[in-house]
Amino acid sequence: MPVNPRPYCAYPLCNRQAEPGSSYCNIHNKNSVEFNSQGISPGIAPHAPDMRPSASSRGYDRTWKKVRKIKLAINPLCEECLKAGIVKQAEEVHHIKPVADYPELRLAIDNLQSLCRVCHNKKTAEEKRNRKKEGEGGVNP
Repeated sequence: MPVNPRPYCAYPLCNRQAEPGSSYCNIHNKNSVEFNSQGISPGIAPHAPDMRPSASSRGYDRTWKKVRKIKLAINPLCEECLKAGIVKQAEEVHHIKPVADYPELRLAIDNLQSLCRVCHNKKTAEEKRNRKKEGEGGVNP
C-alpha cells in the first residue's frame, strides 16, 4: 500500500517537509536544536504582517472559490511538477496572466494553473521580483 508523502512545514514560506508527527520541519520544530539556537518561533512570520486588503475585496470571493474548485478537479496535479516528471498533488490555483494586469481573465479557466504550494510560492516570488524590476525601470525578461 502506498505511503502518503509528508506534508510541508507550516512555517510561512518554508518549503521543507514536516517531521513525522509534527507540523514543522526540523528547523522550525520547537524541539529541534536549530530552532533553539536561532530563536525561531513556529507559526510567526519573519516579516511584517500582511497589510493587503481582504481576500474577498481583492476578488477572491465565492465565485472564485467555485472556479478554483473546478480547476483543481480538472487538473488535480501540479502542472509545473508534471513538466519535470514529478507527480505531486496541486493545492493552489495560480493566475498565469496576473489579475492586476488582466482583470477580465480573473475567472477564465484557461488562465489558471494548478500548482503545489512550493511551485506556487516560487512563481509568486518570481512575479514580485519582476514587478519590482519593472518599477525600477528594468525590463521584464
